Amino acid sequence: MKIKILVGAIAVACGVVAIGVYNTKEQEDHGVTVNTHKDLYQPYIKQAKDIVSKMTLDEKIGQMIVPTTTILIPNLQDAKYLSTLSDKELIIKFGLDKIKKYHIGSVLVGGNDVPFDANDPSLKMWQKIARLAKSQYSGPKGTELLLGTDEVHGNQHVLGSPLFPQNIGLGATHNPKLVRETARMTAAGTLESGFNWVYAPTVAIAHDYRWGRAYESFSQDPNVVKTMAYNFVQGMQDVQNKHVTGTLATVKHFIADGRTINGLDEGNAEITNFDELWKTDGAGYRGAINASAGSMMPSYSSLNGIPMHFGGDKGLLKKITTTGIDGYKFDGFVVSDYAAISKAQAKYNMLNKQSKISFIDALSMSINNGVDMIMFGIFNTGIPNHYPKEFLGEQPKNISKNYTEIQNKVAWPRTMEGYNYSNAEDVLKAIKFAVTQHKIPMSRVDQAVTRIIAVKLAMKPSMKPITNEKIKQTALEAAEQSLVLLKNKDKTLPVKISKIKNVVLMGAYDDIGRQNGGWTILWQGFTGNKWWMPGAYGKEHSGATSTLDGLKSDLPKGTRFITNLKENKLQLSRADTIAIIVLSENPYAEYHGDVANNNPLFTDEHKEPQNKFLGLKFSESQATQIKELKAKGIPIITVIQSGRPVVITAGADKAPLQNSDALIAAWLPGTSGGQAIANTITGKYKLKSFHTFINGKQYSSNTLPFAWPKDMHEVRNHNYSLFKEGYGLNN
Repeated sequence: MKIKILVGAIAVACGVVAIGVYNTKEQEDHGVTVNTHKDLYQPYIKQAKDIVSKMTLDEKIGQMIVPTTTILIPNLQDAKYLSTLSDKELIIKFGLDKIKKYHIGSVLVGGNDVPFDANDPSLKMWQKIARLAKSQYSGPKGTELLLGTDEVHGNQHVLGSPLFPQNIGLGATHNPKLVRETARMTAAGTLESGFNWVYAPTVAIAHDYRWGRAYESFSQDPNVVKTMAYNFVQGMQDVQNKHVTGTLATVKHFIADGRTINGLDEGNAEITNFDELWKTDGAGYRGAINASAGSMMPSYSSLNGIPMHFGGDKGLLKKITTTGIDGYKFDGFVVSDYAAISKAQAKYNMLNKQSKISFIDALSMSINNGVDMIMFGIFNTGIPNHYPKEFLGEQPKNISKNYTEIQNKVAWPRTMEGYNYSNAEDVLKAIKFAVTQHKIPMSRVDQAVTRIIAVKLAMKPSMKPITNEKIKQTALEAAEQSLVLLKNKDKTLPVKISKIKNVVLMGAYDDIGRQNGGWTILWQGFTGNKWWMPGAYGKEHSGATSTLDGLKSDLPKGTRFITNLKENKLQLSRADTIAIIVLSENPYAEYHGDVANNNPLFTDEHKEPQNKFLGLKFSESQATQIKELKAKGIPIITVIQSGRPVVITAGADKAPLQNSDALIAAWLPGTSGGQAIANTITGKYKLKSFHTFINGKQYSSNTLPFAWPKDMHEVRNHNYSLFKEGYGLNN
């Protein structure tokens, strides 16, 4: 449906520059009402059933497992041999021969699987590893090895790739077509590097900002989430002629992962009104199902105390894949999260100490309740106290170092609590043992493999190269449309470029790592510019810019950038000086971003744990300098880089909101974020220049996807009153 909007016409009349193909005066309503590719996988079910009927049990189970590359290749640094060994030698050295040996149907490249010491730790390296892995696939004709990876905000595992804003920033654009385009470009890069399956999009709604995955949420508005999920899957999978020609998408994490008590990742969501749950937290799944997402991932979390990998309360996981929920039935396959079965087992046993279950029990409970494919990797729940002394020996100082040796002494079947099922042979044996012991019906195995094969038959990935310049342009447009101006006292922004001679800089003004956040090259991301140094491939190819880079590009040559006010000898005045302070959260991913999470299952610790205070303040030094600058009337412009709304009102002189003339919420804007911030400050980009309708409701770019909290009391009570959802000023 096309809707004429006067706002767009006025904006153009006032000189607002159009943003690529994403800003027009005549806007389409992006409400999702129908399943665009209805029954995409159903036509392949009959063929899949015929194939499955001819497979051995070992072949079937091989299709049901997803080991990580770290399981197959214990030391990815061996990639340095890529240019010196033959393909045959590399297959053996990398352990890729296990794919054929165990009939493996899928492999995961995890968040930390990046071999930095390799001769070519980038595109060509991944292409070769993918080619070698696929050469070992022995699955049914017409299907291929699934090579999966997390592409949370772009083709992040390839050094030098342009990266888009994290989902929360994309939500602030309120631009479904732009989200579809970022997904399409991510798919193209993923296919180019040899992969054909991505674990995205996350469609959770973050109800508690203390959750470490809040930045993976598009919006608090189910209307927006449903539409963004639909467009992301459409762009990622690029269905043409009843085939997935892009990469297979994974909608996750079913369900209520953003609704746990106190925002604890992998925690428990207490739900009494299931209709309301489906109306809100189910919105993204409705959108993804309408777009025919090929795979779905359950949440690590529990629903009313029952792990979602065991089906959750009321068996919701099994329900959505069989009878459906409110007319929505998922026809793809369900893949577990990383080591999720071991985690569900450990969680269950912590709560049920008198009736503990084995890993084989946990496997059976998961598969029988809707999980079709088991993803596994190294996960240590700690050595239980009841292990025999001969397995422990002297009290080990480093449990993880001794763990493998201890486990190797455990006889089969390895049903002991805490045994780390971290190799393909053990997981295959465990599933087979469960089937032979009638813990998992053969009919359920056949059903799971049929779903997997049907999706694979529907896949016909096709390379569609997109120029790097176009990807960088889209990354910049997305970053620009994601920024939200929260304060603009006396029209501080845009600044008058011709008058600026001096710029005082404080904080993370030159830190591309921080502006990207987690899931950037590695799982937890980076601080600094290590992979984006001036002149280096990573910076040039990605078009990465810090705020400093962007300002240097936008402001006249000769502009002085003052980074140490104490040593400054210049006379600064309001007439020719501005001050820009960039405050940023430390990069994090998943539970590492949780505020005050003491879950005993998380044995690895973040190098910089999150503060119990979910907020950002000026430091003592910054507050002192800001007071001096304000005394001279110099405008203070503050940029907040965060994966969620944070408290910005605490600390008197340290409070960013009260002590800034202009304040921008930049979220985590990606590699082009610095240029986008500079363009907004200088007026080269005009905020709120895009408008659209979703199911009859009008939205604008550069507006809040989530309401903003005034203080920690509001954070804890989920009552956010400082700025409402949809708020955002013009520059």
